Amino acid sequence: MWPRQRDGGFKIDAVVDHILRLAEAELSRVVPDFVIPSGIPASRSGLVMLHVAGIKLGLVERGSKAELLVEKVTDAKIRQRIESHLGQGGLTDGDLHRLADANGMFASRSTKIDFDPFELHSDRWVQVLRLGRMVNGRVEHRYVIIVDDHDLTEFTLADPAGAGLVRFTRDELTKAWQLGAKRGVTWVGTVSAR
Repeated sequence: MWPRQRDGGFKIDAVVDHILRLAEAELSRVVPDFVIPSGIPASRSGLVMLHVAGIKLGLVERGSKAELLVEKVTDAKIRQRIESHLGQGGLTDGDLHRLADANGMFASRSTKIDFDPFELHSDRWVQVLRLGRMVNGRVEHRYVIIVDDHDLTEFTLADPAGAGLVRFTRDELTKAWQLGAKRGVTWVGTVSAR
């Protein structure tokens, strides 16, 4: 593994360079200054994603519960529909819009994707993807936030229905994003302050 010198010893400068690259990569990791939940049901990932986006944008208090977003929806029928979707199936685009509106946020979805969906374009909004993964022979859909795009080769995601803060290579993220498509349509959106 390590380059050797003629006498059989290691080239210490190559070893040091490798260790420094590892340390540099670890130090460059983006670690949010708030907790990313993990292991929640995928059907609730949209709600938790909005909550995390609200915290990141400074619109939602740190330490609050994601369920408080639902309580701010004043229309009882809409709130009941959202609660039903949280229990099974996950939030629809309309649910995400209603929750965002009720909490001082604006949620939008790109219908035409003529840009790199994984590249972060601004710190004024949070970029969201719908990913998919196979669970018991079925595709499970979940929402994630791109936290860092690491020069567009590796990505740090807030994945509340997964392990919390996770890293994906571009190929892994592309496959999961394409698997998250519904009726062949991939999903990328943003959440921002209203």
